Amino acid sequence: MKNCLVIGAGGIGLRHIKILKFLNYKIFLYELNNVISVKLKKVNYIDVILNNLNNINSFNFEFSVICSPSQTHLEYCKILIKHNIPFLCEKPFSNTLVGLDKFNLVLKKSKVKSCVGYPRRSSKGVIRIKDILDSRKFGNLRIIKSNFSQDFRKYRPDYKNTYYSKINSGGGAIFDALTHHIDLLIFFAGKIKSVSSISKNLVFSGVEGEDFSLNHFIFENGVIGDVHCNQFQKPNYDKIEFICSKANISFDRISNVIKIKKDDSGNFEEIQFDDDWDEIFKMQTINFIENNINFQTSVDEAIHNVQVCQAIRESSKLNKSISINEN
Repeated sequence: MKNCLVIGAGGIGLRHIKILKFLNYKIFLYELNNVISVKLKKVNYIDVILNNLNNINSFNFEFSVICSPSQTHLEYCKILIKHNIPFLCEKPFSNTLVGLDKFNLVLKKSKVKSCVGYPRRSSKGVIRIKDILDSRKFGNLRIIKSNFSQDFRKYRPDYKNTYYSKINSGGGAIFDALTHHIDLLIFFAGKIKSVSSISKNLVFSGVEGEDFSLNHFIFENGVIGDVHCNQFQKPNYDKIEFICSKANISFDRISNVIKIKKDDSGNFEEIQFDDDWDEIFKMQTINFIENNINFQTSVDEAIHNVQVCQAIRESSKLNKSISINEN
């Protein structure tokens, strides 16, 4: 049985712990809330409680999963690099750009294996879309339109008492939800050059961040993107459309269906997948363990994601387009 270190055991940490248990890892937990640690140990979700991260080299960890609040990610990543321990860090990689460039240089020099947790890249539908776009079977990608919206209160009724309520802990629709679709856009079309945004709080009370964000992106390769996100609408909606020079391709993540339309006849090719969220999340961990880098978000990409998220907030605040390389 191999050893794995988990840092943080909130909702997302518990999901990682369950997957690691399924994959037969011996789980060491470092969690600042000892009540949580003891509870998880009592029900055999974890094997060992760590009270500090001193001498962690002695446990011969295969890798670590960082699930602590986003403002602490950089601190723990630095500790793991120091001890040469590979890590999968939850998203967002950070909620600020401070120190990221310097850290990235240290990470690259260390050659420690790493990735950031954006599990949608491990979806069968997303992988198939990526293959289709890269093949250029339907010409060049020109426009991406995406809408990722749901009633977040249904899934996290305690949202006012979680990270979500505070901007400095990664709360708000941009760093909590929209960041997932920004990652997919980066996966499909590369780096984003500029952002125009309207982002604000329309419905939620008791939170600092926004619950709505409407964005227009221009990519470095000329692709144009339009992305909508709100966290109060019903029903759940998660759809992305790719307008290529020879066909339109759409992917509905709720129904797991890809549709390819080559003309306006009403006819289309349909591809159905059997994805489910638990399986996607598990595959993210397996892809990291097995070094399947094609389906992982690199720290480089995750830092660019933070740049885009920051630019979205700045664009909305200043009511103007923001160039990413100016942030």
